[in-house]
Amino acid sequence: MNKSLKEIADELGIDKQKVYRYIKSNHINEALQDGQVKRYDEAVQEQIKGHFSKNTTTSRNTSKSHHEAHHEAVNDAVIEALKQQLKEKDEQIAESQKQISNLIEAVTNAQKLQGIAEQKLKLIEDKNQKEESAEEEQKKQSAEQELKLSDLQTQVETLKEELETEKNKSWWAKLMKR
Repeated sequence: MNKSLKEIADELGIDKQKVYRYIKSNHINEALQDGQVKRYDEAVQEQIKGHFSKNTTTSRNTSKSHHEAHHEAVNDAVIEALKQQLKEKDEQIAESQKQISNLIEAVTNAQKLQGIAEQKLKLIEDKNQKEESAEEEQKKQSAEQELKLSDLQTQVETLKEELETEKNKSWWAKLMKR
C-alpha cells in the first residue's frame, strides 16, 4: 500500500521534514502522485524505516548521553550561579547589618546628645528663673525702701512743722506746753 510522506513520518514517530530531507538527499522518486500528495511504495517505505530505525537507536543512545551530559552541565552552571547569588546576598546582608549597626549607634548618640541638650536647657531655664526671682526681689526691696523713705520724709516734714510751730510759740506757751 502506497503511503504519503506524512503517513510514513507518523508511523515512525518522527518529523515529516526529516523524512522529506532523506528522500530528497537520496533522490528517491514517488510511486505515484495523487494531486499534490506524493505516495511512496512499500520498498521505499522499508528503506526509509531501515534508515531511521538505525539512526533512531544510535541517535537515541547518543542523544541520551548527550542529553544527560547537557543536563549535568546545565545543573552545574545553575548551581554555580546560585552559589554566586548566595555569596552576593550574604555580602549584601553583611553590608546591611553593618549599616543598621551604624544607624543604631548614630541614633544612640543622637539620643545622648538630646539628653545633654535638655539638661543644659533646664539649667539655663533654672538660672534665668533664679535671676528673674532675684530681680523681682530686688525690685520689691527697692519699692519697700522707697516707701520707708517716703514715710520718713513725711515724718521729717511733720517734725519740721512741729518744730516751727514750737519756735513760734511764746515763752509762756512753751512753759505751759500748749
